Amino acid sequence: MPRVIPQGPEGTIWFGGDPDEVRLCLRVWGDTLDPNFVTRTLGCEPSRSQRKGAPVLSATGEPRRIARTGSWLLDYPVAGDATIGEAIELLLRTLPTEESV
Repeated sequence: MPRVIPQGPEGTIWFGGDPDEVRLCLRVWGDTLDPNFVTRTLGCEPSRSQRKGAPVLSATGEPRRIARTGSWLLDYPVAGDATIGEAIELLLRTLPTEESV
């Protein structure tokens, strides 16, 4: 990500640094959420999804827990030279623009 030094009041000391890695994820949550409806509406497959009350499986297919709520998640890659704002804009451009959505 490009280095941006924030401005602040006189005497402000900034520390830390740019993150080594950035991840962006669009998340839709709700107790009555139907992941298939979200997939059809947004026109893209989720990275992962679950229905409330359904078993959440491990990578080996073993039940880990029961989902407390429904969720639909889309992981979105962020290029190393992109700002988080640019990454959000790119993600939003992949989604439908109709007002009904």
